[in-house]
Amino acid sequence: MKKSAIKKILSFLLTIIIAFSVMQTAFAENEAEPADETVAKIWVCSNMSIPLILGHTYVYVENLSDEPIKVGAYEVPVGEGVSVGCFAFSAYDGWGIYYNLEAYRENKKGKEGRIWSKSSNLTADELENMSDYIIGYLNHWDPIFNCSYFSYTVWNAATGDFLIPSPLPIIAHLMLMITGGEKGTLDMFFADESQVYRQRGMGDSSRLEPVCKATLNF
Repeated sequence: MKKSAIKKILSFLLTIIIAFSVMQTAFAENEAEPADETVAKIWVCSNMSIPLILGHTYVYVENLSDEPIKVGAYEVPVGEGVSVGCFAFSAYDGWGIYYNLEAYRENKKGKEGRIWSKSSNLTADELENMSDYIIGYLNHWDPIFNCSYFSYTVWNAATGDFLIPSPLPIIAHLMLMITGGEKGTLDMFFADESQVYRQRGMGDSSRLEPVCKATLNF
């Protein structure tokens, strides 16, 4: 075979290999993009009352995708969000995890402007990690494993931006203020009464239960 023919064949094969490599790289990049795509946004939130030991800390998650997402045991519709917090004395349906109780109360009372918060975008994997953590969390409240501890550990599970889980609401509030939190920037979806739930059970046995009027109107 002539050298010119061999060169043409090698040149053709080289062109095919380069083209295939470029296609593989582009395909790999397209495959990687969905994993890095933002599907939700989380806020860790705090507000304080007088006396300052009566503060409350919780998380709020907004659905930024074009399909429903799971946050713990709750399915968030497109264009909506959900607050998740741990309650005790201010809820009449039992101590533990509630969904949308803050979103309902704060909007109804018109007190969103007093909330301090910081936020982070979430990928699908980060959202799943957070959701698994919520339903796997001991559905309970006590003076140590309280709302502040719950919300900060949920934030940590979701973002990797570590906040020290303090059981003292005032310490948690100050920590949020000095780590980039801002006041009055959170605009929560106005959940109605039918969207407020108490979580029963944990893990695979987690389920939602509507709350009573006394809890809503506390």
